[in-house]
Amino acid sequence: MTVRTTLIAILIFILSQQLGKAQQHTSALKGKVIDAASEAPIPYATVLLLNTNPPIGAASDDDGNFTLENVPVGRYDVKIVSVGYEPAILGGILIISGKVQTITAHLQEVVLSVNEVVVKPKEEKEKAINQMATVSAKQFTVEETNKYAGGLDDPARMVSSFAGVASTISSNGIVIRGNAPKGLLWRMEGVAVPAPNHFGEISGVGAGIITALSSQMLANSDFFTGAFPAEYGNALSGVFDLSMRTGNNTAREHTFQIGALGIDASSEGPFKKGGNSSYLFNYRYSSLALIDQVMPQDIGGIRYQDLSFKLHFPTKKAGTFSVWGLGLIDGLKEKGEKDTTQWESVYDSYSTTSKIHMGIGGVTHKFFFGNNTYIKTILAGTSHVITFDKDYQDSNKIRVPEDKIVMDNSNITLSSYINHKFNSKHTNRTGFIVQKLFYNYVFKNQQNYGEPITTYVDAQGNSAIIQAFSQSSFKVGHRLQLNPGVHFQTFLLSKKWIVEPRLSAQWTVDSKQNVTFGYGLHSSLEKLNFYFGEVQTPNGVTKPNTSLDFSKAHHFVFGYNRMVGQNTHLRLEPYYQYLYDIPVIADSSFSFVNLKDSWYLNDNFENAGKGRNIGIDITLERFLNKGWYYLATASFFDSKYKGGDDVWRNTAFNKNFVGNFLIGKEWNVGKKKQNQINVSTRFTYMGGDRYTPINTQASIAARAVKQDYSKAFQAQAPANYYLHFTVTYRKNYGKYSTLLSLQVLNALGSKEFFGHSYNKKTNSVVMDAEAVVIPNISYKIQF
Repeated sequence: MTVRTTLIAILIFILSQQLGKAQQHTSALKGKVIDAASEAPIPYATVLLLNTNPPIGAASDDDGNFTLENVPVGRYDVKIVSVGYEPAILGGILIISGKVQTITAHLQEVVLSVNEVVVKPKEEKEKAINQMATVSAKQFTVEETNKYAGGLDDPARMVSSFAGVASTISSNGIVIRGNAPKGLLWRMEGVAVPAPNHFGEISGVGAGIITALSSQMLANSDFFTGAFPAEYGNALSGVFDLSMRTGNNTAREHTFQIGALGIDASSEGPFKKGGNSSYLFNYRYSSLALIDQVMPQDIGGIRYQDLSFKLHFPTKKAGTFSVWGLGLIDGLKEKGEKDTTQWESVYDSYSTTSKIHMGIGGVTHKFFFGNNTYIKTILAGTSHVITFDKDYQDSNKIRVPEDKIVMDNSNITLSSYINHKFNSKHTNRTGFIVQKLFYNYVFKNQQNYGEPITTYVDAQGNSAIIQAFSQSSFKVGHRLQLNPGVHFQTFLLSKKWIVEPRLSAQWTVDSKQNVTFGYGLHSSLEKLNFYFGEVQTPNGVTKPNTSLDFSKAHHFVFGYNRMVGQNTHLRLEPYYQYLYDIPVIADSSFSFVNLKDSWYLNDNFENAGKGRNIGIDITLERFLNKGWYYLATASFFDSKYKGGDDVWRNTAFNKNFVGNFLIGKEWNVGKKKQNQINVSTRFTYMGGDRYTPINTQASIAARAVKQDYSKAFQAQAPANYYLHFTVTYRKNYGKYSTLLSLQVLNALGSKEFFGHSYNKKTNSVVMDAEAVVIPNISYKIQF
């Protein structure tokens, strides 16, 4: 089946449907109002839809819950008001047929009495969900991953439109402020997890092809690009803090989606009618065979599937329990060209087979002591297994093995913290994390053509990382907020430990603008397999890297935020990061700050490397209003490092600039204006990838690519430009709604830099650059 056949089939199906009668369709809005600091429910809060006539409203019950029935489908601003709290506005809430919309409103308690200061409702979109974050943090919604051009229903791709972030088309690896993707911490439901990406690590350290967590499962989540709060540890560049939403506990709802990337099925609802417990699950099966014509090489052998779920069990006296999980299975087979006359480079003869299995699961318990204190405890386990084999055909037509990788990581994590609100001015969160690590690694590679296989890593065992943290939030009057904190972590294998101070502050100038500051000392482990590299010495094989220290970084961030009118937000954030104790090789330009696709390392590392990232991020965002929205971001930065030879150089990720402009328009169509058409486009322009110049004479002599490491990363590929667009059409019926979506990444076919290869036919080294275009047309029905 071709892409054209798929498009025609789906379009015929949609056009063959009846248009339906022009009747007013309705649905429901439900949610919960809670105290932002204590997360305790706020009873008797007033919830109003602002743009309805007559007004539609309700009051929250004793548990903070509310429900608005018979709401006409469409988009609304929701205002929440309660005595003693600052009013809040949640903008752009979409109500559709066949799906109950659920929101959570976090209200800030007024520090001074309402007679002392005038409190105005605030649009909460520009704020992070984590109330202790004042800098380099942004909340994103599930709808944005589908609506924003370039999102492809993938949070990792969607955030590449944020300031300070760079990414590529071929993978969803996230480069934050010049840092490698491996420095990003992924959290799910409050615990650290392996990057939840299909083909994660295979396409690059800390990267994958597409997310393994369906947008059907996500709640609003936070993304941090620096100086993050004390509860986040073992991360050097940023944090992706993902949350799963809770299933509908009043009615059963289902979603089915089919498209060029596969099928997606989801269901949710109460376990029994009238109960408070609920379930939510999602299953996806996908194949890229439909679009292999526009992907690099032949990836028709790619298959992947995933299953995610969340079960929610609130009780009257024992607190709230939830059971959640995610599992994925990936497979990739690529066959090399057998006809030697067709070979241009050695890569043409390669055959590869890779398999990935990941399982993540946990139990979460939350218990309130009164209205101001709760304890949240999570017991979770993860398993991540990767096997990778690659061989090639030599001149005698014999298959020769070149790579063999086995990465088997399993973790058991216990996390618990207590959150206590002392009063309206002071809240504290203190907790610990114990993560038991189990590992089994085999890394083998043929260093040069015709040589025997070298074993780089062969290790099995277990260790642990222990973390503890405490963070407070103080409000000094109604203008100043201070968030001091401290994080501690130790790695039992290396016997290293570190205490990390954190501090953020916000000064509210007036109702439209504020100034922020953030500082944090952050540290992280490297991938565990690098600690067990085998080094050959006259006395035999040794493993000299088991005592490596943490890689560390000081983050300094200043910020200026201003609301321009009612719907546009401006943010300026200059920053400086100083990295130190980075693993390097003595008298070499090598440094772990540049690590992105290197696995075979068996050198003696030392924590002597340094780095610095300096720049400014600029964001101008118009929230959805009168159908229009846009997001303009610009990042200007310089990323340098010093390796074991004590020379400052550009890092591999020093693009110097990244610019994005995303604009979209939503129209209400139909006889009663209850259907929506959304069109958005995004243009990205960024500096090219850095690379090490080629030693041409040595490459010709060796008939293989040889680089001049004395000039590491002095060369730069041409600048990249990408154009993405998304078109969606949502139609609401009486009991269900449909969504037809067309998403295209890199519509102009801009070429992406993939390095260099040796061309045997021309006896020369050539730059590898390919145009990766990803189209996806899909049809979704929610009922």
